[in-house]
Formats: sequence, structure tokens, C-alpha cells
Amino acid sequence: MPVTKSLLLCLLALAATLQLRAQTKIWITGGVNFSGAKIKNIYSPGATSQSQKTGFHLGTFAAIPVGTHFSLEPVLEYITKGYRYTTAVPVPGSVASAPVEYVTQQDMKPAFLQLPLHFVYKPRIGQNALLIGAGPYFAYGTGGKSKRTSYYTGGQQVDKSTSNLKFKHDLGEQPVEFYLLSSATANYSYSEPDIVYSQPLDIGISALLGFELHGRCRIQLNSQIGLKNVAAPYKGQKKQDVLKNRSFGLSLGYRF
Repeated sequence: MPVTKSLLLCLLALAATLQLRAQTKIWITGGVNFSGAKIKNIYSPGATSQSQKTGFHLGTFAAIPVGTHFSLEPVLEYITKGYRYTTAVPVPGSVASAPVEYVTQQDMKPAFLQLPLHFVYKPRIGQNALLIGAGPYFAYGTGGKSKRTSYYTGGQQVDKSTSNLKFKHDLGEQPVEFYLLSSATANYSYSEPDIVYSQPLDIGISALLGFELHGRCRIQLNSQIGLKNVAAPYKGQKKQDVLKNRSFGLSLGYRF
């Protein structure tokens, strides 16, 4: 009798798995995103501004039905994020009526493998469906590029360089001034081929709002807000900087 019950449970589990697999739909998705960050940098506390960077995302997701109007949708995607960070520091000795500033623009464009886990509500509208979803996301940094330009407001360009971005749990022996952006001065020298963007693991909240056409095509807005302060500490010290990633984008999806 116990053997019969065990066999019956196994058959029921197998039947449920096969049914779920038959109902699960695999999609490909991609689009454009506009990213920024919440930043507090102790080396550039003032005279700073930030603007968004345009990137892209490309990946796949599974739509696993949970009841009639709901689905669980894990997504695996490659995504580029980032921001432009500008610092302007007055040059000592410049004329008050025509002050000269030393301006540094740093374009940060990190790349991540990202896993949003959306719980989606899908009310039907005829043969179409509205999409309202939210859930956590987990992202792991894979690399990226940083472009830096320094110049005086009078027009003289001082420096222009490109570096690779890397992700580390701790800055270690890397000089702190090469992390994010240091206080800019007229004799600032930048020679690091690689700089640390942040710690590799990012965690936050992801949300979507969209429309599904005939169960085959999708168009949706996506948003991610980082909850974890991913700024890397210096030699195990308490974090003094703040870096939280943010992104907003438009996606198109297609189911084969």
C-alpha cells in the first residue's frame, strides 16, 4: 500500500510538471533604458550635477501561469546602466568677475547580468491583456567602460581618457581617489587603466506596466530602483559613500 501511494504521488507530480511545462511560455525581450544613480560622494560633496545615460537590455523570460489572471515571470537579461557625473571646482586666483572653473565629466557605463522576478497580474481585454507586475531584482556586475574629460571653462582641455570598470567587494589597495570621482584640482592626474564602479551584487525592486497582444507580442515600461548601497568600502572601513542604481526603460517582447 505505501508503495502504491508513493507511485501515485509521483505520477501526480509528473502530470502537474508536464502540464505546467506545457502552459509555460518562453519569450525574448529587448529594448532601451535610461539610467541614473543616487550618489553621495565624500570627495565631491558640492558643485556637482548628474545626468542619465542611455543603454540597452536584451534577454529572455518565462511566463509561468499561476491561476487564471496571474503569472510568475523570471527574467534573465544583459543590461547596461550608468550616469554622467560632473564636478566644477573654482580655480584659485581666477578673476572674480570672470571666474575660471576646472570641470570634470565622468561617464560611467557599467554592465550587469540581471534577474528580475516579476509577479504579474494579467486582466484580459478581449484577446489581449494588460500587464501589471512587480518583484525583486538581483544584478551582478560584469564590466563596463568609463570615459573622463577634464577642461577649464575658458576652453582648455586638460585630460581625456577611457578606463575599464570593474567590480570589487572592497577597494583594497586601490587609492580612494580613483573610486567614482575625486575632488578635481588643476593638477589632477588620472592614469588608472581600471577603476572600481561598485560591489558586484545589486538588489532592488523592479516593476512593469505593459500590454500583451494576442499572447504573442508585448510592449511594456520597466523600472528598477536599487535598494542596496553598492558603494565598495575602503579596506573594510564603514561605507561613507552612497551609490544606488536606478533605471527606467521600454521593452518589446516576442513569443515564438
